Amino acid sequence: MGDYTNPFLKEYYYGENAKVYPMPKLSEKDENTATCILLAVNPASSHLEETLDFIADYVIWQMAEEEAPLFFQKPVPAAGSFEAEVYQLYQNGKIAYTVDADAYLEGFDEMLDGGKEMEEYIKDTERKLKVYFGE
Repeated sequence: MGDYTNPFLKEYYYGENAKVYPMPKLSEKDENTATCILLAVNPASSHLEETLDFIADYVIWQMAEEEAPLFFQKPVPAAGSFEAEVYQLYQNGKIAYTVDADAYLEGFDEMLDGGKEMEEYIKDTERKLKVYFGE
């Protein structure tokens, strides 16, 4: 969210005519969906325990936060502005956690084209998903 609310980054990356659009949804009453960026940890790290402790503490701290992010503590931005579009998007938003496409897309096209058996694709994908969910 910081990228969208930083005037320099907005201008630099998106230009003065930048627009914000939510992901498509089936009903106007549905919440807007935001993608959560996850942390990846090397399980072979020499600082694994400290890293996992930091992540656990960070999550506890984030979940205990009662104040809205600074962006939402300010007055609502001017109607029609880029900032107002970001405000509106996040005001009715929820974070969706998804599986990284790398865990299941590799080999998918090859299987559809007949170059790989479905059973082999399923076996490879299940192995990757076990790693993905097990770390």
